[in-house]
Amino acid sequence: MRRSNKNMWLVDDNTPPPSTLDFALAYAKLGWYVLPVWSVNSEGECRCGRPTSGNHKAGKHPQSNLALHGHNSATIDVEILTEWFTTDPECGIGISMAESGLVALDIDPQNGGWDSLAKIESQHGILHSDCIATTQGGGEHRLFQADPDMNFPGILAAGLDLKYHGYICVAPTLGTSGVYSWQDGHSPLSKSNPATPSALPKYIASQVKASQPYTRLTEKAGIPVATAQTFDDIKSALHHLDASDYETWVNVGLILRPYGETGYRIWNEWSATSPDNYDPDDAREKWERDLTTPHSITYRSIFRQAMDKGWKQFQTKPETPTENETEIETPQQPHPYSLSQAHGSGATEISPLEYVFDNFVSTGIQVIAGAPGVGKTTLIIPLALAAAHLCSVDFEMRPTIRRNVIFISESVLQVQRVIYSLYNWGNTGFRAEDFEERVRLLEARRLSAEVISEVAEEFKSWTYPNLKADGTSFDARPLLVLDTASSTFLMENENDNSEVSNILSSLKENFGASYPIFIITHTPKSMGNSDSEMLSPRGASSWAGDAHGVYTVFSTEETETETNQNNRIMRATKIRFPAAFTEITFNILQNSEPSKDILGYDTQDHFIHSIARPLLTERKENLKRVRQETLQDQKEIELGLLLIHLIIAKPEHTRSYYERLPSEEGGIRASQVRKKEALSRLLEEGKIKRVQLKEDEIKGRADHYLVAV
Repeated sequence: MRRSNKNMWLVDDNTPPPSTLDFALAYAKLGWYVLPVWSVNSEGECRCGRPTSGNHKAGKHPQSNLALHGHNSATIDVEILTEWFTTDPECGIGISMAESGLVALDIDPQNGGWDSLAKIESQHGILHSDCIATTQGGGEHRLFQADPDMNFPGILAAGLDLKYHGYICVAPTLGTSGVYSWQDGHSPLSKSNPATPSALPKYIASQVKASQPYTRLTEKAGIPVATAQTFDDIKSALHHLDASDYETWVNVGLILRPYGETGYRIWNEWSATSPDNYDPDDAREKWERDLTTPHSITYRSIFRQAMDKGWKQFQTKPETPTENETEIETPQQPHPYSLSQAHGSGATEISPLEYVFDNFVSTGIQVIAGAPGVGKTTLIIPLALAAAHLCSVDFEMRPTIRRNVIFISESVLQVQRVIYSLYNWGNTGFRAEDFEERVRLLEARRLSAEVISEVAEEFKSWTYPNLKADGTSFDARPLLVLDTASSTFLMENENDNSEVSNILSSLKENFGASYPIFIITHTPKSMGNSDSEMLSPRGASSWAGDAHGVYTVFSTEETETETNQNNRIMRATKIRFPAAFTEITFNILQNSEPSKDILGYDTQDHFIHSIARPLLTERKENLKRVRQETLQDQKEIELGLLLIHLIIAKPEHTRSYYERLPSEEGGIRASQVRKKEALSRLLEEGKIKRVQLKEDEIKGRADHYLVAV
């Protein structure tokens, strides 16, 4: 079996071909972390001497006598690489993917990889990379740049794997079925035009999710709580367990499987301590496909086994002070429910309330729900900006306390367009610099509440100073707007009360119970978008039950028209403290300006924003009266149009004919009085006219007929 072409760097026939060490150093120069793999001999047998079997991937597994910890030993250190590849010049080369900032799409023809790829590319476009290798089995490795903060699924489709958590073999490695080689025009080692791994195609990027660090997990379905300290203890205990024992290996995987990617990273790192048995692809496949069997063992079993082998859970803490040390007693913290922690009764003194909008929305977690399409984002963005006083000077709801605003949105572009509209046509009087200084926009990514809470301290530190009556400063924390819940929180089931309750509890604990947060979510589609006392956030009842306040957004009209776009109301359905008013209404303002489209042609661009105002009792009655009058006017207009069409369809009849014609004979279904009034209005407006008959044309009492103008 022949090794892949080494003369890619040849200048002439007198130049010696590059060695495997040359290849290794060239990869390291690219920043790719290199490890030695066994490769195969001329008979196609693994050079490690072990027979080919199901768990032994001949030629592909790390050379553990050199890289003691498998792919975790991969390096770019020139001295180490030189020692490895001069010790065994015939070994193959592996590249550790994650450490190199890479992910490889592995196309396996033997398992339907080309068919799966054709199906995906027909629906989502070509999964293109500039950097492509042909594998030993006639498949491909397409290399892409990988974000270290993301987790990739091991399997994309049948015969399509994503290699990220382990390594891949690269040229000039020999495998049992052939040689690994770079394709012409796609080699990263080309002297004339080296290829670089491409950015992730959109389809693959849509399959990844954010990495979740070792953090606190919540007990669910009998799984014990695990904290960051717990995970550290598990990692410490696993040093005393043998990863080469198959039963132990599987049991540890079963124990850690419920803890997601955090559990996988611990299990995978421990698995690699047995390099002769470890294969990252097998480990990932085992994790995703097989470790789902119901069981009752927990991480306490790991601790028990490790203690039997000499592990001490708190090894870092000496059991007794040494001769030169003095034992320090840690003061015991009082129990949070100890009576020594009790607050005053409030009978004589209370703390003032902190509002986002005075006497309407207090601080804390506020859930704002509305039907899809009701315009929640367009309504809430200008309202939230008013918390930063980025509103017109006569804005009725301008709050006393000014604070910064953070938007985490599924559509940053939509937020920007609403802000653009408000800045240009909202009469705020503020400069663009004021908006840039007071507002932050972030693209929503589905993360656990624990991961979101990692930025709590950073957010809480971005305060705005407000001058108090005594001359001191009150530093207001920024308003955080999460739009929407489904695009922000990583949830398995939005109907699971326990899961939603845990999300809100985590936010309260990490941000603080009084931190101002708006969570925008949907109401059930079955409820529609019109006024209903039954409107509530979609999904688990915990959205309403555990939030500090709940507000619903609805339209007062069942049918949207150009004349009723201002009929939006936000109603407080749950509040902690009495409010001066419980509903606000919005005026929708639309503007346009000349612009260029995406192709550079002239066009007219349209923008929209809203202005909120309290819906007080008197204003509410006026709105109701105007709405009724508008509805009545619409009905009269519709009746007039029907009569005009009837006059056109049945011409040259008297007025009384159209007033009295029954609906079953083609007449208009309305009272004769209404039709008489409508015809009078049409005559006054000049939309129809009366044509007088000449004396010789009069037949009976009919001395005229009506025509449409």
